[in-house]
Amino acid sequence: MKNLILAPAFFYTAERLKPFVVSHAKAGVDAKIVFLIEKEKPEFNRFYEDYPSVEVCVMPEASEFFKVRWQKVMALPLAYSWRVLHPVKTIEDALGCTGSGWPYRFLHIALKRYLMAYRLIERQYPDIEKIMLTDTRDVFFQRDPFSYIEGGLYCGLESESIRHSPINSQWINKLYPEDLYESIADQPTSCSGVTFGDRESIIRYLEWMCFETLTHFNKICFCPGYDQGIHNKLVYAGKMPVELHFQENGVSPIVATMAAADLNEFDLQQDCLRTKSGDLPAVVHQYQLHPELDQMVNRLYF
Repeated sequence: MKNLILAPAFFYTAERLKPFVVSHAKAGVDAKIVFLIEKEKPEFNRFYEDYPSVEVCVMPEASEFFKVRWQKVMALPLAYSWRVLHPVKTIEDALGCTGSGWPYRFLHIALKRYLMAYRLIERQYPDIEKIMLTDTRDVFFQRDPFSYIEGGLYCGLESESIRHSPINSQWINKLYPEDLYESIADQPTSCSGVTFGDRESIIRYLEWMCFETLTHFNKICFCPGYDQGIHNKLVYAGKMPVELHFQENGVSPIVATMAAADLNEFDLQQDCLRTKSGDLPAVVHQYQLHPELDQMVNRLYF
């Protein structure tokens, strides 16, 4: 296959990911799924048997090195020392660190997955044409999203602005100056959990995600969520040399992002979720936050 779905499944059971896999098969998605897991898990073997488009890649660096608060506090001087010894001033500096074990010890999985994705795509998938970077436990497919993807980066939008989202505002304000925040605060929040693109655009995006992550390394050690703050900075105020295609929520035929959405923005039917205009979004993300939608998924795919 020429298309790849890179799907972090760290710390999940195979059973929890059944809607992702079953819906992928039913929707006829023309792409290989590569689940990233932290260790060998025998229960994932059944995916090999039943779904030939699924592969599993073990990434031991995903494991938590410091599991409790006191360990993290004690480890902070080591993190600061690493940052001083490895100044990140260019993208090349950042990419040189993606092969090192040290950054993985101090970054939350939500951030270090981008370092892993860059290494994996560069080394193991040189012939892939289109890529989907995605969350897994709260995603299902309704049709093939790759039929819509051409050149550039495709980013899903949420149903509220950055300014009206306290948590997204917090992530951006922690990392960036106030004037940058004000310049993008009235834009719709772009969700970092599902991003599509041709291979070159995804590589450029991951390069910048790695650069920003390691530039702000000392501010985000062990912290979740900051990947979305970085993502929004990049798509609205970054320097990425890629064409951007924003997917308006409730309108896009590619992705529906449900976290901040009112279910009334869509048309929930017995066996699918449609836009008000009748389109069938190819990918539905964060469905679990809506009980009626969650029940539909459980009925169809478990």
